[in-house]
Amino acid sequence: MTVRRRIILKNFVLLGSLLLIVAASGVGLLLMKHNLHVASDEYAESRMVNAVAVRTSQLKLHLAIETPDKEKITALLKESLTELDRFCQQQELDEESEDHDRRELEGGKRASAALFAVLAAYEGGPGTPAMNVARQISSLDTVMVELDSLAREMDSLIKSNQREARRRLQFIIWVIAGLTATIIVAGAAISRSQFLSISRPVKELRAGVQRLAAAKFSERLTPSGDREFSELAEDFNRMAAELDDFYRRLEEKVEQKSKELVRSERLASVGFLAAGVAHEINNPLGIITGHAELAMRRLAKPDGENTPRQVGEAVQIIWDEAFRCKEITERLLSLVRPGQARREPVSLSRIASDTANLVNGLEQYRGRSVVARVPGENPLLVMANAAEMRQVLLNLVVNALDAVEEGRGEVLIGGKSDRTWVEIEVSDNGRGMTPEILEHAFEPLFTARRGAGLPGTGLGLSISHLIVEGHGGTIRAESAGPGKGSRFVVRFPAATQLEEVGV
Repeated sequence: MTVRRRIILKNFVLLGSLLLIVAASGVGLLLMKHNLHVASDEYAESRMVNAVAVRTSQLKLHLAIETPDKEKITALLKESLTELDRFCQQQELDEESEDHDRRELEGGKRASAALFAVLAAYEGGPGTPAMNVARQISSLDTVMVELDSLAREMDSLIKSNQREARRRLQFIIWVIAGLTATIIVAGAAISRSQFLSISRPVKELRAGVQRLAAAKFSERLTPSGDREFSELAEDFNRMAAELDDFYRRLEEKVEQKSKELVRSERLASVGFLAAGVAHEINNPLGIITGHAELAMRRLAKPDGENTPRQVGEAVQIIWDEAFRCKEITERLLSLVRPGQARREPVSLSRIASDTANLVNGLEQYRGRSVVARVPGENPLLVMANAAEMRQVLLNLVVNALDAVEEGRGEVLIGGKSDRTWVEIEVSDNGRGMTPEILEHAFEPLFTARRGAGLPGTGLGLSISHLIVEGHGGTIRAESAGPGKGSRFVVRFPAATQLEEVGV
């Protein structure tokens, strides 16, 4: 059932209940009106009978005196007969002819006949039997008896009508009260049912929207309630499924692009260092080449017994310089080695020292120094990917070297730790940063370089930020202002395994 039909049905039920109360009230009013009409008629008839009884008593008094007033007696008799005629006509005109009405009519006629006989006898018209005073008074007593019987009959009827009216009034009151109470209870139950039928689906929908806002796209609503809410729940589930699929595909793309950016930045860093490393390798290669030529000349033209010793010295120098080249290339390879997906305890102290040794002496940074002031007794262990940690530290060092001036530039790498966290920082005495640059320092493609070198890709710091957050750490940039240097602080959770890590 739809909400619209449910509301219409419930409103019709309430309207029908109200009409039932109105009908009960109307019936009660009609019955009370009937009782009132009967009582009013009986009271009017009772007044007529009482008036006749009063006049009959007056007649008896007038007849009892020695010299009665004939005109007065005649007038009283005629007035009494007129009242009784009206009474009898009223009974005959009554549409509801009941037993008490017939008895009242017959009693009225008997009283009227008795009075008429007294009037005829008193006036003494032709053909009228004579009637002495005693018989007249006796006839009047008969009239009084009939009137008294009529009065008691009407009084009984009035009392019976009053009792019936009270019973009907009580019944109507109870009926209306019962109907009103039933309607109130039913209205409250209907209102509660209607409220729950709307509020429950709305609450479930609200909870679903909140879960959707919290990126819980796998959550689904159970269709319930009226048809509109069931259809709305199905539409919501369909939308959540589409968002779930879209979000999953978007995450896959973001992850893929992030890996591509990290790989690109790492290769860019290696390419950046390649020229400097080649320059550094040229020196030992030149020494190796020179001593190799010298050894070959000595072997081609032996010079006494010292030739083997001199050739051995040359070979030893070649040996030493070759291993020096090997160390330099291994440092370079450690930056591009992708490493494994798993994380292991990594010494940030060793990575800091290796990075400082690798960068120092690069031709493009001649006249600038990188100093690693990390505690030798504290390895600064973190659970991380070693290649990514080297990339983060190299990005920060190169960023700092770009910001310092030749001849006085200095970059410091420091670190400290406690039981729960490890912190490493890269600071410089370079140009510093404005609040605007600090605000956007880690945004992708932000290329406001702090030094005078060539503009970069704008990805170094943003990728470093991504790597640090992926390891559960934080990175922040600080600067007192332009010309006052900068400081980058990276904090990681401390490693749970305190093991020596080889590089």
